[in-house]
Amino acid sequence: MEITRDKDRIDRAAVVNYLTKESYWARNRDPRKIEKSIENSLCFSLIDEGRFIGFSRVITDCATFSYISDLFILPEYQNRKYGTFLVESILNDGEIKDTFFVLFTQTAHKFYERFGFHRNGDRMERIMFR
Repeated sequence: MEITRDKDRIDRAAVVNYLTKESYWARNRDPRKIEKSIENSLCFSLIDEGRFIGFSRVITDCATFSYISDLFILPEYQNRKYGTFLVESILNDGEIKDTFFVLFTQTAHKFYERFGFHRNGDRMERIMFR
């Protein structure tokens, strides 16, 4: 497995397809907005044996704050620890690992709690200090 931040390796068609057809949070998002969000975010793609498996964007200033967004693993690869690998890679990325992390989820609370996120009302947050 490989994590890359190289935007040229993002399978943009797969990202747009997943977000607009599979996700609950971006189902009505305009594909042009998805493209613009990719261009203006730190992006992480999960590749395994040349196959695009998953994706996440991080909106960050690379100093104090990081918002994890649009994280997904393609359905045919779910429940195989790919999501764990992707989240761990984001949280341990040298450029952002010391920032305050936040994310929002309606369905994956238990998954994110394994990484130190905790519920704050309807939100999930993770505070990282060093």
